[in-house]
Amino acid sequence: LGPITAHRVGVEGSVSGNTLTAKPSSLSPGSLYKTVLSSTNIKDVSNNSLEQEYIWYFTTIYDSSEENTVIGSDGITKVVIPEGALTADGYVAINIDPVSSATLATPAELEQARGAALTTEDPYVFPINSTMKEFVVYTGSNTIFGDALLNKRCTVYLPYPDADNDRFVDGTYPPVNQENLVLYYFNTGTKRWIAADNINIDRNSKVISASVSRLSILVLMGRMNPGLKDAYAYPVPFM
Repeated sequence: LGPITAHRVGVEGSVSGNTLTAKPSSLSPGSLYKTVLSSTNIKDVSNNSLEQEYIWYFTTIYDSSEENTVIGSDGITKVVIPEGALTADGYVAINIDPVSSATLATPAELEQARGAALTTEDPYVFPINSTMKEFVVYTGSNTIFGDALLNKRCTVYLPYPDADNDRFVDGTYPPVNQENLVLYYFNTGTKRWIAADNINIDRNSKVISASVSRLSILVLMGRMNPGLKDAYAYPVPFM
């Protein structure tokens, strides 16, 4: 979500049997709310308090006529959705580990797409699984848009690992230089990875941003380095 502003919301509550129904007085669109059942303030008919405190979180649907920002649970992955980009009010869920469990593709489909990427002539074009993130667009009625085509481009932000600051993505072989990273999105129709354009690299934060026209499963891949800035000219002893 966007910038976090904390405020309390009045709630009208009623109890029927062991069910508590709470009706907030007003909710803002595209906002994260926290619901707390205090273990001290709620008691049963015998004046016994709850054994523990219960906490729930929920998000209201976004107003598509306004800009919305959604941030993943890692605090880094995010998407900025401009006003009018979505065809209707809804919400976006970010899955930071679609390799384990994705909504828009099965493990077999992702493996098929990986195999297709590995058949290219560039040995660096392979999905870097540690960077894979899934952006699922839902309507207000909780229906999945799928491979969502947007009315306007959104800006997505994907982090990449480089703990030793050597400019190469950790865990890649052949080693992928951060300068050669490209963002791809998964086309749910063709089951293939498609390269995005308008890539920007924040080398300090180790985050790739890109302007995309679709929200789906996104991943970073490498590409062959066409330049010579990392080349070293070795002396030739026999000349």
